[in-house]
Amino acid sequence: MESLNLIEGVVARVYQCDVTRVSEESQNNEYEGTTLFVGNKSLRTRLAKKTPTKQGYFVVLWEKDDRGQNKPFDAYNSPELLVVCVIDNQQKGVFIFPKVLLV
Repeated sequence: MESLNLIEGVVARVYQCDVTRVSEESQNNEYEGTTLFVGNKSLRTRLAKKTPTKQGYFVVLWEKDDRGQNKPFDAYNSPELLVVCVIDNQQKGVFIFPKVLLV
C-alpha cells in the first residue's frame, strides 16, 4: 500500500512516535483503509481518489454495521485522528484531522 508507507512516514515525524498495530480494513480496500496507532493515539486512514469528471479528490468515510450495511463513523467509538492521503503521480499529501473537529 503506497498510501500506508507515506502515512507512516509523515505521522511518525509529526508525532515523533512509531506507528504500531496496523490493521487493514477489508471493507475499505478500494480506499486502502487501515486502522493504526501512533503512541497512544488511534488513527483511521483512507486514500483519496481522483474524481473522474471534475478537478479534485474524494474520500469515503464509512464502516460496516452488524448487518454488513454502510454506516458513518460513530463519534464515541471512532479513532482520535482521521488521516487522508492523496497520491497523484509525484504529488503527494497527507491531511490529519482530529476527531473533535469532525464530530
